[in-house]
Order: sequence, then structure tokens, then C-alpha cells
Amino acid sequence: MKKSNWLAFIIAIIISAFLLWLWFFLGFNHIDYPLDLVLSIIWWIIVAVACYVIYRVEKKRQERARTCYVADNYIYNSEAGSYSAESPEEAVQRMHDVIKELEYTFDVKDMPKDPKFNFVVRSKKFKITQEADEANGTPEELEWEGEVSLPERPDDNPTPFGNRDELLKALVNLA
Repeated sequence: MKKSNWLAFIIAIIISAFLLWLWFFLGFNHIDYPLDLVLSIIWWIIVAVACYVIYRVEKKRQERARTCYVADNYIYNSEAGSYSAESPEEAVQRMHDVIKELEYTFDVKDMPKDPKFNFVVRSKKFKITQEADEANGTPEELEWEGEVSLPERPDDNPTPFGNRDELLKALVNLA
């Protein structure tokens, strides 16, 4: 999640704690005792719901940023742009590299002219739990889950994948 979202959460919590303290400091709790408790509970619920909504929106935005479009000889990602990929194996490797390097900014790269995409790869989860270490011979540990759909058949159920090999298999089988 972006640092600005965490900053907004912290500021909302500080403001809510300050307002609750101010309520008691000014003695309003003696005037309308039940109201202060109700207002405090409502305020904390509003803060919690707002934090949750911001968190969910950011997760969905990141998921959309990880979406890659695969054509015959290239892949396209809205944040990274176009990269050549001549085979399904190369397309999977390029998608891996592109998604790994995403910064999740709000920049959108130009789409290629006259795009004819064969597949849309939506990566719901992409998390590298351990980087590859060639010196020690340790392979990369990757959690990569999502789905592959065909643009010409949008009503068909997408083909799910749970790792890099399943994604490659889906691209080869759907071609």
C-alpha cells in the first residue's frame, strides 16, 4: 500500500484521539454524557470504514495495474508499456519481470497502435517470498495467482492459474 494511504490512516487516528480528548478536556462529558460515547463510537466506526475502503480500493488498483495483455509478438502493461515476446515462454518471463518491477504509480503508457491481443492475464496475487540467489543455488519462491481470459470471448469463464507453470500451460493450451 502507498505511504500516503498509511499517512492518511495515522492522521485520522490522531485527529480522532485528539477530538475525543478535547471532548473530555472541555467538560462536555458532564453536559451530555450519553451523547459523547455515541459520537465517539460513530467517529471510530467512520474512521475504520474509511481505512478499510481506502485499503480495498488500493488493492484493486494494484490488481488492475498487474494486468498484462498478450499479443502474438509482444505484451502490454498499462504502467510499464510494451515489451517484445515471441513465444509463450518469453511472454511469461516478460510478464514476471514487468510485474516484479511495477511501482504502482498513476502513469499510463500509450497502448500500441492497432492492438490485437490474444490473451488478458490478470494477476490477482504476485508476491516474491524469496529472491533467487545464484551464488547459493537458491531458486526464486513466487506466489503468482490469477486468470487468463480471451478478449474475443469475454463471456467465457477465465482459465485460472496458481503459478508460473500453470500460466504457461494456460497460454499454450488457449493458443
